[in-house]
Amino acid sequence: MKKCIWCLKNEENTTFNNLAHTIPKSLGGNYICINVCDFCNNHFGNRDGEFLNVEETFKEMFNITRQSMRFVLNKLKSNNNRGRYKSKYFHFPNESCFKLKASYRNNFYFQKRLLYALKRGIYKVFLEEFERQYGDSANERFDFVRRMARYKLGDYPLYYFQRKHGIIMMIENEVDCPYVVFDKYNYYYNSETYFEFEFLGHLFGFPINEHYEIGIDIHLMKSLKMKEEFFTGYKIVKKVSDVDFLLTIMNK
Repeated sequence: MKKCIWCLKNEENTTFNNLAHTIPKSLGGNYICINVCDFCNNHFGNRDGEFLNVEETFKEMFNITRQSMRFVLNKLKSNNNRGRYKSKYFHFPNESCFKLKASYRNNFYFQKRLLYALKRGIYKVFLEEFERQYGDSANERFDFVRRMARYKLGDYPLYYFQRKHGIIMMIENEVDCPYVVFDKYNYYYNSETYFEFEFLGHLFGFPINEHYEIGIDIHLMKSLKMKEEFFTGYKIVKKVSDVDFLLTIMNK
């Protein structure tokens, strides 16, 4: 019997008729998590009062990366096709720059909500992909994740690792159909309270347990040691611009 990993209701109490993409379909995501009920699936795809649409925010932010990657790939292939996607929140003066549209630029409250929606989106992808790849995401040890991602309770730190080199290993078509593999590289550091995953060239770390503050500095130190060949350090994401969505390292 199916059991939703978000609300923890089973088929007797809710429905599972629609496909729940772990990565938004509008971003090219193809993988499905079968244990997400229709109500929770719709929740992530809709605006909820003052809270921004989680899937739309995730798509908006990572489409910037896709735009940048396509520009680099087209340049390598001497391809002049530089079509741009239409963004709700951003405009692009050139291929190496993006800015919030004027109506949002000086709105600190909006920028705070944008970051919160991004964090929730990363947690959403994490838990649904964990269920798809390993199962057991309904376990109570992930209640911490559910509280923020699904129920908007709490605000936890997000760590972003800064690349040392501009060469990013990706498979063919990954830019168009991005995916997540939790054991893709051996430099990921994961524990009972902390987790990392990489998406479209960006490596994020985040807490997955309410006791994360105990030993978080040790976890980050160990993590950096494992990846010192490829990353220079990390930063705590306090605004969306702390994440190099353009992956400017590719142009250096």
